[in-house]
Amino acid sequence: MAAPAHIARENGKKGGRPKGAKSKATLEREAQLERFKQRVFEAFDPLMDAQLSLARGLSYLYKLDVEDDGKRSKPILVTDPDEIRAYLAEDYNALETTYYYITTKAPDNAALKDLFDRTLGKPAPVFELPPDADFGSVTGFIFKRNENNNAGNPAYN
Repeated sequence: MAAPAHIARENGKKGGRPKGAKSKATLEREAQLERFKQRVFEAFDPLMDAQLSLARGLSYLYKLDVEDDGKRSKPILVTDPDEIRAYLAEDYNALETTYYYITTKAPDNAALKDLFDRTLGKPAPVFELPPDADFGSVTGFIFKRNENNNAGNPAYN
């Protein structure tokens, strides 16, 4: 059974967290969020470059080494920027036993949509009206749209 209002008010004055004060869990969560935001801000340029790369599509450079007996090695992803630049500039000293090839990955539509939404704003939703809609009033449209729907009407249940 709850205490009368005047007793509850008196008990509230005896302790507890003051009005407007944040709990320990809230303070910890806010501190973690602030640390996360700081890390994102510090790495903003590389993260933005990665997002743009996803939106454009990705390309990977691989190389294969052919042994003396003609067997090919497994494809090796080339990650050295100097080797990639040399390949693209056709300025590499590849042995006749090393072959390079490029694979591509299609652009990521979700990354592209996210970039556009963040920079240009989200587009306004578009609602299609039936050709026979009454444009004079919203309620006219709603009733016209639902005229064949008898759900919830006690006369039809």
